[in-house]
Amino acid sequence: MALNVPAGDVKNLDFGPGIIYITSPVNYTLGTPNIDIGYCRGAQFQVTRTRLDVYQGSPEAYITTYATRETASLQAVGLEWDLDNLRFALGAGTVSGTDFSFGGDITFSECAIRFLHKTPNQGTIDLYIWRCQGQGENTVNWAAGANDLAEFTFNFNALIALSTWTNNALPATQGLFRLRYIPGP
Repeated sequence: MALNVPAGDVKNLDFGPGIIYITSPVNYTLGTPNIDIGYCRGAQFQVTRTRLDVYQGSPEAYITTYATRETASLQAVGLEWDLDNLRFALGAGTVSGTDFSFGGDITFSECAIRFLHKTPNQGTIDLYIWRCQGQGENTVNWAAGANDLAEFTFNFNALIALSTWTNNALPATQGLFRLRYIPGP
């Protein structure tokens, strides 16, 4: 008999890739992002809250904590050559036919991202990043050998949003993203 096996529900286990949809610029008349960026792997979603711990008294005693900064980001590795995706990741640039031109733009363009993942048990994980910008970095890693693929890095940082993609007002506590998990049958 196995030891130290925790109780759980195998229906909630998960693995595998997902689909990243993007819309740029953010357009509140278009609704949910619908441009599939293509084959990708290694998607990671990171949320960080910076703490301010408050102490009072002598000796000081811990009384509360406040959040002083909140960030959310989505990173992934793209596997397809797509100049629009490069423009999204850098937050700037111009695509004209088969040419990408870059340099001299001090602003970062905005986009909206949806990450959709189907779980092995037919559940759904759906991440909405209402507004974001490419981090401004992209590394193209040309394959080292015949069994490797060229890879492109994508890093998107969430911006605070006041409304959803259908222009519905968001509460002040929900402006960075929405993550929805719907378990399978």
